[in-house]
Amino acid sequence: KKGTLTMSFDINAFLSASVTEPISDKAPQVPTGRYMARVADLSDGKGVETWITAPSGNQKSPRLAVPFVIVDEGVQRAMGRTTPPTKSQSFFLNVDSANHLDPKNNAAFGQLLAALKIGGSNPGEIFSKLPGAGPLYITIAPDKKDDQYTRVVKFEAAA
Repeated sequence: KKGTLTMSFDINAFLSASVTEPISDKAPQVPTGRYMARVADLSDGKGVETWITAPSGNQKSPRLAVPFVIVDEGVQRAMGRTTPPTKSQSFFLNVDSANHLDPKNNAAFGQLLAALKIGGSNPGEIFSKLPGAGPLYITIAPDKKDDQYTRVVKFEAAA
């Protein structure tokens, strides 16, 4: 079957194995650079979350986490991975009082949609076009708040 992974896992071998070096407490980051990517699968519903944004705790703002699959075998090898690396970028979506996307205050999300050539008039229509969309170029740079992490800072259409 497509998308099915079969593997055998021996719990006893796992539990009796020795760790030869300390386990890292830092997740490996995709190196900074410009990479070809595509949007990963969002069909499990994990892409949209809600965050409380007001101090009173009664106003909620949607947050969209978009995972990208990096389509660059050189990065995959450099990271020592057997599967393509992924990088997620979150967008806090500004909505009006009727919960419609505010077309003037969602620039970063708009840049992603333009790079993917995705249009639409409502979030359901737009979100349905995201899974697997691409290719596009993403630029990854150090996070401004914590340089041990990286973040997606630019989206560009692929030719």
